[in-house]
Amino acid sequence: MSTLKVRSVSVEALDVGDFQPRSIVDKASDEFKQLVASIKDKGVMTPLLVAPAEAKGRFDVLAGARRLLAARELGLDEVPVRELADLSDSDKAEVALVDNLIRSDLSAYDVAVALKRLVEKLGVTQEQLAERLGTTPAKISKQMAILSAPDWLQKFVRTNNVGYSVADLLARLARKYPEGKVRKLVADYKAGKIGKRDLERSLSSVRGKSSEEVSKAEAAKSDPANKYSRLVTIDEEKGQVQMKPVRLSRSKPLSLEQADQIVTQLESLIGFVKGITAAKAPVKA
Repeated sequence: MSTLKVRSVSVEALDVGDFQPRSIVDKASDEFKQLVASIKDKGVMTPLLVAPAEAKGRFDVLAGARRLLAARELGLDEVPVRELADLSDSDKAEVALVDNLIRSDLSAYDVAVALKRLVEKLGVTQEQLAERLGTTPAKISKQMAILSAPDWLQKFVRTNNVGYSVADLLARLARKYPEGKVRKLVADYKAGKIGKRDLERSLSSVRGKSSEEVSKAEAAKSDPANKYSRLVTIDEEKGQVQMKPVRLSRSKPLSLEQADQIVTQLESLIGFVKGITAAKAPVKA
């Protein structure tokens, strides 16, 4: 690509369409503002990569969507380009994806969509695509995993520019945990309360279990009564009793179910103590 001749092309003749994998350019981001400032000061230093479009005199942008947008923000009439000729649509999509992957700043969602588009346009398997792109089938599978996740999770990955390794973790968690649990993990991750390793630990704790088993365990865990289900542990063989402290909250009064749970276990404790007392009582003559 570096040997291609650079020439100037009108901004109005450039189209950012199906071949550009980047779906969102955040104009409010510091990164984009810095790009605008740099182009204002020095001009477009790196030429855009383009290919002739079907319409005569027009070009498809394969790489450089943000540079083009920044140039338009500044009101520039022309930008430098390098032109690739004689490319099919699938070739354009492949070149655009590879160039953007090299820059490694695409969101996992954009990469996944671009890979899916390539599989469809080229008519190849993920294994064959991996060979063409010089990567592994396992990585391609991970990169496309987010497309099997719920729409709300795909949107989160897209709008927050989440990388593919975290997106893969979130997609796998979404297949295991109930939606409420996944939304909580996502909210905590976004807020910086947890990181990638915490997500990995959450996944490790349910590895090997079916989604139904995980859902049942989560439901049992969230049942308020279960907080008090083992208040008293009695070992009759050793004659030992263990009690867990009950932390009550004035702002959150006990439900009838919770109160009943405590009373039942206390009754069990009282009965056990009475049994020990009776067994140790002296026998009257």
